[in-house]
Amino acid sequence: MKNQNYVLKKDFFKSFYFKGDKLAEPYGFPKLEAVKPQIVEGIMPFNILMSNSRRNVWMHFFIDDYQFERVYQTPTKYLTLFQNVKGIITPDFSLYADLPKAIQIYNCYRNRAIARYLQKLGLNIIPSVSWSDVTSYGWCFSGIEKHSAVAISTNGCFQSKETLEAFIKGYLAMCDVIKPKQIILVGKVPKELQNNLLINAFPNHSMEINRKKGGIKWEEEELH
Repeated sequence: MKNQNYVLKKDFFKSFYFKGDKLAEPYGFPKLEAVKPQIVEGIMPFNILMSNSRRNVWMHFFIDDYQFERVYQTPTKYLTLFQNVKGIITPDFSLYADLPKAIQIYNCYRNRAIARYLQKLGLNIIPSVSWSDVTSYGWCFSGIEKHSAVAISTNGCFQSKETLEAFIKGYLAMCDVIKPKQIILVGKVPKELQNNLLINAFPNHSMEINRKKGGIKWEEEELH
């Protein structure tokens, strides 16, 4: 019989992140406990917090996937950092519509797996939620409890009319399925969602930099 350490090292799919948990159908995603609305007064991306002393903020992962692949592989290496921030908006591996469906589903699995692991470690989290196109709606919200607080991002959604429409359509589907009590939105707020009392919006990091450089109000800046 192999010892536990050997099994954990060889567990490429990280099933020990949610060992003993009941899984969500249809694809067996790890299930998260519902998260109550949180007080979020500031956010900062993981890659910046790695070399920043600020700790009175929430950490987010609405950045390029390669920046946080290491967190999925070895999250305990960053445990001290995780414990020293206010909370964690959980990793969000991309579900781009032009990716093969199998990769989209795998990335969604990874999002839930690492989120569940961080939750089981006792860390303060808000689960990230994302989608691709209408074909993803049957599984992309799986594992998130109804009425949970959630986090979303509009990064890349203003590239075209089509991408913005796809975001809004997915947002409405997410609200219909999850019925969240709180929504943290990172990025520009589409006009269709402005004045929505559920949404607590924050600029992404590039918007903050542009605002500081040029005095641009982040609410007026478009993403690229």
